[in-house]
Amino acid sequence: MEWFSQEPHSLLTGSFDQTAVVLDCRTQKKVLSMKLGATPESLAISPFDTTKVFVTTESGHLKQFDVRNAGKAMWSVKAHTSEAAGLAVNPGVNGLVATGGVDSEVKLWDVRADPVALASRNLQQGRVFSLHFSPDRPAYLLASGDAGKPLVYCVTQDVSSAFGVPSQGAHQAATSSSSP
Repeated sequence: MEWFSQEPHSLLTGSFDQTAVVLDCRTQKKVLSMKLGATPESLAISPFDTTKVFVTTESGHLKQFDVRNAGKAMWSVKAHTSEAAGLAVNPGVNGLVATGGVDSEVKLWDVRADPVALASRNLQQGRVFSLHFSPDRPAYLLASGDAGKPLVYCVTQDVSSAFGVPSQGAHQAATSSSSP
């Protein structure tokens, strides 16, 4: 579940009936229902455009919806070979999304247009269940899986060419800072 930041009475939630819905918590009514074709695993709302929502599914898909478009997916891509359990939308880089799967892979995507896979990494986390970009340092992605040892992964080098970020300088600045 996730709240819409621009409409605090609206909630995005997924269900075992293979849908994701936007609920108006004032009236407890569905504003929008999105058919997914599989059970949702994770959901996220773009911090740059709250009309865009992302869903990962048990079938391994990453989907993007526009909440103004009657629940029809803008696109869908087979992101993982099995469940895509983890999902994170970068709070500092518009269009950068990470997915994690029970196939033990963490993938980075450029979703500014049709999705483009930028990198795929096995971070030795086992089956990946949870991902989260740092709100203060968006180059850092926290990944956690059934290996039981969360890992912080600097994504700068993997996304620098797609997003115009200088990989070496940004990585050095991020790793040499003394503040957390």
